[in-house]
Amino acid sequence: LSVSDAPLDFELAKLPDELMKNKISRRSLVLPESGRGDLSFDIIGSTGTGLDVNGSVSARDVVLATINKEVRGVPFDVITDLSYHYSLEKQLAEIKQYSIRLDDAEIAVTGYVDNITENATANLSIQSSNMDMVKLNDIYPFVSQRNQFKPVDGHADMDLTVAGTMKEGFKLKGDISLNSFQVATLDGETEGRALDVSIDLNEGITYNFHENEINYDNIELKVANNTIQLSGHIKNVTQIERVLTTTIRSDAIDVRSIQEFFPFFDRFIPPTASYDGVFTLQANATGKMDGINIVGAFDFSQLDFVLPGFAKKTNNSPFDVEFSAGLN
Repeated sequence: LSVSDAPLDFELAKLPDELMKNKISRRSLVLPESGRGDLSFDIIGSTGTGLDVNGSVSARDVVLATINKEVRGVPFDVITDLSYHYSLEKQLAEIKQYSIRLDDAEIAVTGYVDNITENATANLSIQSSNMDMVKLNDIYPFVSQRNQFKPVDGHADMDLTVAGTMKEGFKLKGDISLNSFQVATLDGETEGRALDVSIDLNEGITYNFHENEINYDNIELKVANNTIQLSGHIKNVTQIERVLTTTIRSDAIDVRSIQEFFPFFDRFIPPTASYDGVFTLQANATGKMDGINIVGAFDFSQLDFVLPGFAKKTNNSPFDVEFSAGLN
């Protein structure tokens, strides 16, 4: 089976009207604007005793763009190599090799899926190392455009496993690390300090097909010496009206280290002010894609904040704060 030099541009006229009219979709939905693709597979065997499938899918000079054409990525090549054995008789699909090469970055998947037609059981390993975050951002700049900052240095490593069944749900576990990760404003005028960042999934992220829900518990985000823990769930995962409920907590956040890594909001603080120490937080976030409400308590009893001409002041008691944000 082979296909050569197929066009990869997407016909925007075929998109549903609700996507074209939705402001969030127009800014965040990304589609190929241009590119050419090739496909080549050898399939040998029978559906009963087993099929051996070997081949590759490649795309050249692909450019991703938002559906309103306001933001575009740089051209890139991607190659997917696949080798697996499928047996209907044994109810088994064994992935011998599945690798995705995105320019210099590569993601490798190995493992198997058992009981395919009854209660599919998966056990997969997903690994990648030394992915260049700057190149990936050039290819996919849409997150940076939305948040108004971009990576200027850093490489990512990923070591994940996926295991579970179709009925009970599949669980993603493992960790992702960003090494020497550094961000800057889009214009490059302000840069943060390079730090190591890691995401440890601990108990894992579970997706339930029947409930269309993601549940996660004790996800740890570590930036420098700061650890933030997340637990919660997302309902209606595959729909536009997703519903988020999560708990955010940290026993100690070092203000200075966070400010050095992410210094772009200094305009909200007098330039002559000085601050040092740590604070704790416990908050709950709920909402949909068009608005997130964050309600929680902050304890600044270990934080010093000094303004010129005023005496040094340390806050000795926690206080509550409510914050609302939308994605319109």
